[in-house]
Amino acid sequence: MKGLTFTKISGSGNDFILFDNREKSLDGDLRNFVRKVCSRRLGVGADGVLLLEKSAEHDFSMRYFNADGGEAEMCGNGARCIASFALQIGAAREKMSFQAKDGPHTAEVRGSRVKVSLRDPAQIQLDIDLELGEKMLSVHFVNTGVPHAVVLTTDVEDAEVVPVGREIRYHPRFAPAGTNVDFAQVTGPHSLRIRTYERGVEDETLACGTGATASAILAHGLKKVEPPVSVTTQSGEILIIHFQNEKGKVSSVFLEGDVTPVFEGKLL
Repeated sequence: MKGLTFTKISGSGNDFILFDNREKSLDGDLRNFVRKVCSRRLGVGADGVLLLEKSAEHDFSMRYFNADGGEAEMCGNGARCIASFALQIGAAREKMSFQAKDGPHTAEVRGSRVKVSLRDPAQIQLDIDLELGEKMLSVHFVNTGVPHAVVLTTDVEDAEVVPVGREIRYHPRFAPAGTNVDFAQVTGPHSLRIRTYERGVEDETLACGTGATASAILAHGLKKVEPPVSVTTQSGEILIIHFQNEKGKVSSVFLEGDVTPVFEGKLL
């Protein structure tokens, strides 16, 4: 029976459906297709879809779609998963380079451990006073490939991730694109605990690579942590954020963590 082969991989609790699309089996407007396969009741179920495609200058090209069908510039945990997938299908070796919508990246796969480069952070803004109804909330902002607003809290378990995260995500301050929203708690000089409301999924996710990176960089900017930063996600898995800070400029950003292949199948 013919079908469209896929692999499902989890990156620290972020789950993705991956397709080898080097022959362009999937083309055109993919929004409805992505929404259907990401549905947890009627499809495979995932936070997003990743397409591995050909690249003239790199080992492969990565396209990422959120569960709502929208194509995004980058996904940190997705990048780690597609690097593992590329090695699995023979599209790349352990050390590789790939093109994403936000630019080129490198990755290294060592067993279940994957370390991927992220772009240098942009648009860093600290201490933004945001009006939410009758309340004022201090948030911080950075673009780590996709936009992230970060709220520092003393107890992340008490954070109202979905209602407050949704308010911030759609706040006029971040229009028209909106933003992902992370709630971060400093747990040590090199450690954070975070929870994330993810744009495009429109709910809390178990992990977010670019969000963990954003939280680490902004907490560092506020002199709360020093690199490398261990970030405990809602799944309980830990992501390691590596970066350098030379004269106030953050660079050489890497996201490291485990990936777990879940299953392979066919869409009929």
